Amino acid sequence: MKSTLLTDLATELLQMPDKIANIQMELLAINEKQQYVFAEVEAEELKLKMEIADATDDNGKKLFSNEDSRKAAFSIRKAKEPALQELMTSEKELQNAVQLKRIELEKANHTQRNVRSILAFFSSGIVDSPEFE
Repeated sequence: MKSTLLTDLATELLQMPDKIANIQMELLAINEKQQYVFAEVEAEELKLKMEIADATDDNGKKLFSNEDSRKAAFSIRKAKEPALQELMTSEKELQNAVQLKRIELEKANHTQRNVRSILAFFSSGIVDSPEFE
């Protein structure tokens, strides 16, 4: 039984580098998507800010003449813009996915260290000594 356990642990240890690499590649892909969506959000927000800054009434007078009124108009329009809301939701989901992948990666790294320690312990011969029983 001990032999099977050690064989299973050794097999798991040999597979861990590939598992960790796969998680890292998945994390990289999610990060790239997140950066792309972040850039889209920034572009949409900038477009809204420019529209607000350029908005004039029928006489050509600026509708939002001070910073506070521009900020308020931006907040209102941002909340009402479905495309921007969708992008922001997507960005938040990707942020969560990144965090979950980082947790998965950390768990895999801990597992690798633990399996390595267990195998080192069993290979040390301490387990076979009469004091261990």
